[in-house]
Amino acid sequence: MKRKELILIVITVILVGVLIGGYIYDNNTALLERTNNIAIKEDENLEIVKVKKVGFMYARAAYEAKLRVKNNDWDYYVLDIALNYGGTGQMLDYEQYKEFEASTLDGCTIKPNPREDSFIWIFGAHIKENSDENVFYVVTREDADSKAFVYIYYSRK
Repeated sequence: MKRKELILIVITVILVGVLIGGYIYDNNTALLERTNNIAIKEDENLEIVKVKKVGFMYARAAYEAKLRVKNNDWDYYVLDIALNYGGTGQMLDYEQYKEFEASTLDGCTIKPNPREDSFIWIFGAHIKENSDENVFYVVTREDADSKAFVYIYYSRK
């Protein structure tokens, strides 16, 4: 085997290793666990429905995520998020939410679709103090069955 062939094989193995590592590092569950303060992997009551990622595999600039609360106990997640970040958030009715959506979530593709008779809880925070990572949560009930969802909007400057 020639030296050039050996170098090509080594480079190929390294690149495959980087891609496999990136896939593991950037899968939906790992990304969500790494970029917010609520436990998702350990919580059997949360199911990831959809994630839209922005940026490169090892350096995500932003993402939008929709998580289904299987037992529809949305109050638990409102309290959990508020306690983890040390804030209270804000409860909106349907009309207030629609105004908020038009002004804040205009560029997003994954948006809540709350029932007209439900309340919507919103909360925004920094991941860590003095960080450039921001996370925004929307917790709501949707459709005729009152299914509960947690939406996460993450961004980094």
